Amino acid sequence: DRQTLGGIVFSDKKKLEKLNSLTHPAIRKEMERLIRLAKKTRPRAVIIAAVPLLIENKLHEKWVDKTIVVYANKKNQTIRLMKKTGLAKKDALLRINSQIPTREKRKFADFILNNNGDKKTTIAQTRKLYATLKGLSEKINKG
Repeated sequence: DRQTLGGIVFSDKKKLEKLNSLTHPAIRKEMERLIRLAKKTRPRAVIIAAVPLLIENKLHEKWVDKTIVVYANKKNQTIRLMKKTGLAKKDALLRINSQIPTREKRKFADFILNNNGDKKTTIAQTRKLYATLKGLSEKINKG
């Protein structure tokens, strides 16, 4: 029951750390396996991984070639999380506030996508960024 578990761990930092210490090793291992598989089957592929705690866990330093931060202001984050999960505002804010602030994450970004607009705008930004990444990948592979 994710909602009940979230209510417990996001209101107690020590419990969140304990949960993360139990789950993160298995999640990392599976991600590493999937990345290896993707590289093996498509060596020139652009691999994009959505990792919510990439920067918090310093995984951007060793796992990825480029870091993309997708951000929205706290109001939009809160509304979207409440709509997606059915959480109360208080609980949504606990989850959002458990991560480092977006302004801090942006310092580590090679690319930044503003997700405050409508879906059409975000898709357009994403397509443009993908074309850029694909171009970088092709340059590296021709190298």
